[in-house]
Amino acid sequence: MIFLVIGLFLQVIGDVIFAQLTIENNYEAGKLVDFMWTLALLFIGFTGLHYAPTQAQHTLKVKRPFFKREFLLPYTSILLLSFLMIKSYEWHLNALSIGWFTIFTLILIRQTLVLIKNKRLLTELEDVAYRDRLTGIGNQADFIRSTPELRQYPDASIAVVVVHLDRFKQFMDAFGYHVGNQIIQVMNSRLSVILPQGVRVFRTSENEFTVLLPYEKVETLHERCNEMIAFLRTTMKIEYHEISLVPRIGISLFPVHSDDLEELQRLASEALYHSQKRTHHLYTFYDASFTSRLAQHLEMETHLRNALQSNQFEVYYQPKVHLSTENIVGMEALIRWKHPDFGFISPAEFIPVAEESGLINEIGEWVLRTACAYNKKLQTSGFTPLLLSVNVSSLQFQNPLFSKKVETILEETGLDAQWLELEITESIVQDIEESISILQDLARLGVETSIDDFGTGYSSLNVLEQLPIDTLKIDKSFVDRLEENPSSPIVKTIIELGMNLQLSIVAEGIETEQQKKILQQYGCPIGQGYFFSPPVEAQAFMALLPVPQTMVLAQISHH
Repeated sequence: MIFLVIGLFLQVIGDVIFAQLTIENNYEAGKLVDFMWTLALLFIGFTGLHYAPTQAQHTLKVKRPFFKREFLLPYTSILLLSFLMIKSYEWHLNALSIGWFTIFTLILIRQTLVLIKNKRLLTELEDVAYRDRLTGIGNQADFIRSTPELRQYPDASIAVVVVHLDRFKQFMDAFGYHVGNQIIQVMNSRLSVILPQGVRVFRTSENEFTVLLPYEKVETLHERCNEMIAFLRTTMKIEYHEISLVPRIGISLFPVHSDDLEELQRLASEALYHSQKRTHHLYTFYDASFTSRLAQHLEMETHLRNALQSNQFEVYYQPKVHLSTENIVGMEALIRWKHPDFGFISPAEFIPVAEESGLINEIGEWVLRTACAYNKKLQTSGFTPLLLSVNVSSLQFQNPLFSKKVETILEETGLDAQWLELEITESIVQDIEESISILQDLARLGVETSIDDFGTGYSSLNVLEQLPIDTLKIDKSFVDRLEENPSSPIVKTIIELGMNLQLSIVAEGIETEQQKKILQQYGCPIGQGYFFSPPVEAQAFMALLPVPQTMVLAQISHH
């Protein structure tokens, strides 16, 4: 702007001097006044040259730039000056006036080129601001700015569908960002194929798409969601990897739940959260009751993060005993949480929240490392080696790097793999091919595996025969029925099934002498439960074990 100010100042001074000389009839061409006008024009020209690069900094939308104040002032002044100059020569053109108009024309051409370039840059900036670079579809910002156009049709029925790709981050961590990018591109292509033409799709986060889906009846949305899930979860082959993702969907309705897209997206995300909670519900419609439950979930999640950082967790150990001798032959590691304000919080309350938030990976890894280090400590203290059982969540088990993490923890703690057993639930092993691969990796390490709570899930004889597992654990619910029905065929069948498959059998939740005797009669060799001991702290568990011979000798020599 300094060039414009100097140029206009020189121009005004020149005009004043010219007016004075004209009145006195002393004006001569080519003298000081003409020089000042020429110099003023040069400074005004520099204004156009240096002002152009800053246009994009002020606004993303330029409308009629020649009618803006900052453009009108210099060009109007130049035109006025041109008029006065030609008039001073009695409307005859000379070298000065021709040069003047030549420079003025070049400035206009330069400014026009700058405006064209700025318009192109603005288009590119808008594309960057509102387009997802990987897929070319709209992003979160583009989704939000669609609210005004949606409100133009208040009677329309439109569903906001949030599609979340479970396990995407695990595959990206395992195989790299380039594989993750290809997964997103494949999913975007599949959505464009399965959805009706004209339906708008946005990529609103790393592993989420949001769809604006018109509908006539809610029943058609159920059909559409089932079609989307079936198509999206089809196995894809990327490079040398076969990848299968599980899509989860949350749905909210315009204008039933809100007329604001951002709010509808939030409500659909709440519905998605409840879909993730329920294993067998891959899509969920928003319900007003979800809001309070989500608030409780978020509060619990915050407490869990604090618990990890401030070491509020502790590992307790419950002994496994040989039913005929009642000698301790193993132990199960169980996490306990003592909150500084709320006291002990049940695992039944916080484990589901940890799984839904993804914190279960950190918590599970901490439990595994702590328990392995404790088992190694028992061995180096001279106690008889015990088989340590540690529970594994589905999220941990499905991580492609899970077996590698187990191997790392064993190396760090120095525990031999033969003294570690990982307990998984029946629901984890429904993807038979992937489960077999992970279990085989664990077996190669020398780690044993058991199916926990057997009989409550969906295992079939075919699945059990294929899985490389070592132990079946009879669920407590079956053990509880033994007193009501001592000849329970279910428990007896599970024990016989395990023996026929050459698997070890462990009964959990034994609380009475009668339950123990019945299990012995059925041939169950190992059990655990409050009848023998509740889960106890590490130091208390050590007191349950027979004193090692080295400790006895040390005590005798001390006395």
